[in-house]
Amino acid sequence: MEEARKTLRDSIVNDMTVEKLIQMTEMGLIGKIKTTTASTYNEQVFGQMAYLKAESSEESDAIRYECVSADGYVAASTIIDIDEIVGIHGAVNEGYPEDFLDILLLMADESVVTISVKY
Repeated sequence: MEEARKTLRDSIVNDMTVEKLIQMTEMGLIGKIKTTTASTYNEQVFGQMAYLKAESSEESDAIRYECVSADGYVAASTIIDIDEIVGIHGAVNEGYPEDFLDILLLMADESVVTISVKY
């Protein structure tokens, strides 16, 4: 278990890419996602991630983060358009370094998305 944590930590902190972000949707990770713009702030927990492949050339691939209740109801959802990511950086969470890793996304509209992954 400790080896898997170290591998995930090193992958996020030392060499985070959009491709790795997409691969993470298959790992069953949980955490929270924060979106900050010039005028708004949104934060939600997520228990599921899914990679959404575009169905046509007019659409973009995306990643969906969902908070789902015990009976399967989607209580909250955040969708990130992959083509809108202009920068990505991984780091150890400052407040909870033993429990969370942060993935910081700079979006084309200058908003910032922070994905805190429990590891």
